[in-house]
Amino acid sequence: MPLVITGKADETQIPEPGDLHRMFPCGGEPIRKIDDQYNTDCGLGCSLFFERRLHIMNLSWFKNPNNVIYANVDEFVDNFSKETGIENLRQKIEEFDAYPTKEGLVLKGKKRTSIKLFIPDLVFDEHIEMGENVWIYMGESYECYCLYGINDKGFCEDASEYKFFSHKSCEYFPCHRTVDEENYNCIFCYCPLYAMGRDCGGNFLYLDNGVKDCSGCMVPHKRENYDHMMEKLMEFHKTLREKV
Repeated sequence: MPLVITGKADETQIPEPGDLHRMFPCGGEPIRKIDDQYNTDCGLGCSLFFERRLHIMNLSWFKNPNNVIYANVDEFVDNFSKETGIENLRQKIEEFDAYPTKEGLVLKGKKRTSIKLFIPDLVFDEHIEMGENVWIYMGESYECYCLYGINDKGFCEDASEYKFFSHKSCEYFPCHRTVDEENYNCIFCYCPLYAMGRDCGGNFLYLDNGVKDCSGCMVPHKRENYDHMMEKLMEFHKTLREKV
């Protein structure tokens, strides 16, 4: 199984330590190898070797259950943040979960501690269990963490009012014909699924001039369709991320 160096288009084997070291300012001073991690005391920037291990990722290593700990973010993140010295870790995890990248996100803590947030399904071509979640990786010398519960907001579990809003004072209300104005939902005033074209799942037709006509579609405006709309939107976002 080839090793993937994230952030680069090609796949490559691990270079020799001397080749790696010539990339840094000291120009080739001897490197000490400790626990499969490279370190040097040259003081000219070669501590970056600590971070380089975070960019070399082997799919088979992550598929080994002995290397993975599944952790509820609420029970895990506070202590881990203190141990690593990474401030506002919960916030950074939530932000990365909302706007992930294929390259992942390296965070630096105290005493040369570095961790990498990444989503396996964006990095590898093959899906692994819970590969859609945010993982924390610190190199193969340490166990990695698969986080769950990031978006679980207990205070919102019973909430439902935010899913519905009827703007009856709008001069265009209702903008689609309906026999049930009391349950006409204006939350999705402009349908976020319009850009999906023929895959939106709504009731539409294409005019001769190529314009998508949704005047006969009530899918985004039915009160009970909020969850359906959000699920479709998240699916759409996922396909866009995969194309990046």
